[in-house]
Amino acid sequence: RLDGMPLAIELAAARSSVLSPEELLAGIEDRFALLHGGRRRQRQRTLEATLDWSYHLLEGDEQALLRVLGAFVGTFDLDAVAAVAGVSHGVAVDLVDSLIAKSLVVREQTSGRARFRLFETTAAYAQQHLADAGEARTVRDRHLDHYLSLALRHPLAMSADIAARALLGPDKANLAAAFEWAASQQQWPTAARLLLGAFTVFHDHPTEGIELVDRCVTHLGTDDHDPAMRLVSNRWTLHLLTSDPLGIQTDYRLLRDSPIALHQVYGLAMLSVHLGVAGRPAAHATLEQAFDIQGRLPPGPDKTQAAVMCNTIAGVVASERGEFETAIAHATAAGTLQDELGFESEMSLFSWMTSAICALMTGDPNTALEIAGDFAAADSPFATGDEIRAIAYAEMGQLELARDSAHAHARIAVTGRVQQQASDCLLVIAALSNAEGDTATAARLVANMGICRHSELHAYGRQLAAQLGVSPQHQATQRRLSTDMGDAVRRKTAEDIETLHHEMSRRGWQ
Repeated sequence: RLDGMPLAIELAAARSSVLSPEELLAGIEDRFALLHGGRRRQRQRTLEATLDWSYHLLEGDEQALLRVLGAFVGTFDLDAVAAVAGVSHGVAVDLVDSLIAKSLVVREQTSGRARFRLFETTAAYAQQHLADAGEARTVRDRHLDHYLSLALRHPLAMSADIAARALLGPDKANLAAAFEWAASQQQWPTAARLLLGAFTVFHDHPTEGIELVDRCVTHLGTDDHDPAMRLVSNRWTLHLLTSDPLGIQTDYRLLRDSPIALHQVYGLAMLSVHLGVAGRPAAHATLEQAFDIQGRLPPGPDKTQAAVMCNTIAGVVASERGEFETAIAHATAAGTLQDELGFESEMSLFSWMTSAICALMTGDPNTALEIAGDFAAADSPFATGDEIRAIAYAEMGQLELARDSAHAHARIAVTGRVQQQASDCLLVIAALSNAEGDTATAARLVANMGICRHSELHAYGRQLAAQLGVSPQHQATQRRLSTDMGDAVRRKTAEDIETLHHEMSRRGWQ
C-alpha cells in the first residue's frame, strides 16, 4: 500500500511503536496525517513535504495533469487522460511521458494496450491538490462523461453484453467511480445508463452489481421507468447466481407487472423457468403468454431481445421435461436471433448450457465439447465450460482430460462465490467417478445432490441417479420461493462446499 517508497515505509515503521499493523493499515487512507514523522522526526522531511518538493519541480501543465490524474481509480489509458484533461491525444502522450520520466506515473501493459496508474500515495496527493485548486467538480464531470461514453458503446439491453466484459473490464474501477460521482450529484438517469452499458463487468462480484441496481431502482422508481426495469432484468441474473429466492421473485414480479410489454415478456419468462424447474404445470401456460406478448411487440431490437429470452427459457423448460430435441431447437433459435441483434447477451450462456447438456443427454459429447468452447471465448467469470468438458470427456472415456476439467471447475466452485456452484461440481465429480468405475462414490454424491445452478445440469443429475439406481434426497427445488427456501439453499451450499473440499483432498487436487 506504500508503493515501496522508502520514506513512507520508514515513517510507517516509526509509527509501529504505538500502532498495531491493523491500525496502520486502517490509517493509510489519511496517510499524510499518519506518516508526518512525529516529534522524534521533526528534522526528517515528511512524506507530504517530499511530494511537495517533486510537485514544485514540475512545469505548470505537468502539475495540472497530475491533479487531473487524481480523479482516476486504478489504471487508465491515454484516451481517458486526453478526455478528462481536456487536451489533445498528442499532448496527453507528451505529458504522461514526462510524468513517467519523473517517477510520478507508472506504465503497465494490459492485453497489448498501454495503461497507466499513479502510486497510491501520489494519487492521494493529486486528489488533495485537485480539491485545493477548486477543479474537482469540473474534472470529475469530465471523468463521468468519458466513462459514460464508453459504456454507451454497448447496448442498453435487458441482458448484459458479454463482449463488454473484455472491453470494459480494465476500466471497472473507473466505471464504478463515475457511477458514484453521478449518484453523489443525484444524476440517477445518467448513473442508470452507465450501469446498463457496463453491467457485465459487475458479474464477477454479483453482490456489488445487485447493490448498485438497488440504489438506481430506489431513486428512479419502477412504475414505468424503462432504464430501471432493464436494470431489474439484468439483476435477475445476479440473483440467480447468489441463489436469492426473494430477489428472484421481486424481479420477475416487477417486470411482469410493468405497463410496458417488453418488461412483461421478461417477467413472465422468468416466472415460467422457476415454475418449470419446480415441475409445476403452469410453466407451459406462462411461457405461452410470454410468447404471445412478444409476438405483438413492434419490430426492432427489443422485439428480437424478447424472442431470444422466450426461446432461451423455452429451451430450459423443455430440457427439464426431458424433451431434449425441442430444447435444442429452442436454444438454436435463440442463438440465431441473438446473431441478428449483433451482440452476445448473457442469455447466450443459458442457451449454450441447454444445448450442451441436451447434447450430452442424447449421446453427443462431441457437440457438447464444441459448445464448451463458446464459454471459454465469452470469458465469463462463472461459466467457463469446464463442467461440460469434464462430463463430456468422462462420457467418452478420456479420463485424464475429464479429471483436468473437473479440477479446473472445482477450483472455482470451492470458493463459494456463486451459490450452488459446488453442487454443480459434485455432480461433475459423480459423473467422473462413475466413468472411473467408482460407482459407490458416484451414487453417494448423486444421492445427496443439491440444487444445481443450471437446471439442465440438474436434469443430467437425475438421469445419472436413475442409471445408478439411487434417488436424490434433496428436493428443495420443489419448494416455493421463500425466505425458508433461501436459508435451505444456503445451508445446503455450505454442506456441498465442505463435501467438495473433502473430494478435492481425496483426489489430491489443490
